[in-house]
Amino acid sequence: MRIKKVNTIQQDLYHNDNYVGFIGLVDKGKYLSLEYQIDEKYRGKGIMRKQLPLFLKKYKNLLIMATVEDNIEFAIASKSLLLNNGFVFIKKLPTKTNGTASLYSNRNFLTFNKKQ
Repeated sequence: MRIKKVNTIQQDLYHNDNYVGFIGLVDKGKYLSLEYQIDEKYRGKGIMRKQLPLFLKKYKNLLIMATVEDNIEFAIASKSLLLNNGFVFIKKLPTKTNGTASLYSNRNFLTFNKKQ
């Protein structure tokens, strides 16, 4: 399967008319990299939990990968967010700072790919 060429897609997130973060996809050639961030003072309010599924729905047939550094304070919440949105854990990766990161892929693509 060929992945449609997409450069960078970004959706800004707002809460009560305040910019609070973004969700984006970055074209890495063979896959899209999911990137997202919420301003610290807006974490834990369910903003990303509501917005990420709506965003991902538009790109469900494309291969999307996401990495989460294991040593960041919100790693557990971020991994949970990915798992709750159909991503599956693939493997651990080394980081430049001698730590590890967890690699995830969207289950929709894995399921879609098995049917071919």
